[in-house]
Amino acid sequence: MSYARNARRKIKRLRSWGFSTESIASAVVMTQPTLDSIRRGDTVKMYDPTYSEIMDLDYLEIFETVGNGMFVPLYPSLRRIQALNRMGWTHRALGSYNEAYGGSKWSIERLSRSEHSSSVFAGTHRRVERIFDTLCMTPGTNDRARVKAKNLGYVPPMWWNNPNNLREGQGRALQTT
Repeated sequence: MSYARNARRKIKRLRSWGFSTESIASAVVMTQPTLDSIRRGDTVKMYDPTYSEIMDLDYLEIFETVGNGMFVPLYPSLRRIQALNRMGWTHRALGSYNEAYGGSKWSIERLSRSEHSSSVFAGTHRRVERIFDTLCMTPGTNDRARVKAKNLGYVPPMWWNNPNNLREGQGRALQTT
């Protein structure tokens, strides 16, 4: 038996980054009520395998395992959009790609301006990731967008080793427009 305090801290940290309780529970193959019980402090001791599942969970795995209707942190999607803006891609052009991949053509702009949310649906995140992978090596044609993005402190695509890494250089590039 292990004490749940460290698992509770880990869950709290993941939640502060924008992962929903449902997405964390899904990644560790646990029911949401069980995870909520640990998170709230109702569970004081837990079985070692359950404890290990939570403590060994790498948040990068959550991006890959959660369903499209669950929430993941906004910042990796925002980083990708801002990097594409820095290359000269406008929100309108990115919206056209998003629409082609099954999303709304306006959701890219709304996502870029989301000041009150720290989370986004996993399906939206995956679409932005797909757009980024398609366009990250192709310069955009809008110089105004490129200059504006540079003035706002957005960084180019190759700035991060992994845009999903929430621990990697957050700074000014994460501010919304």
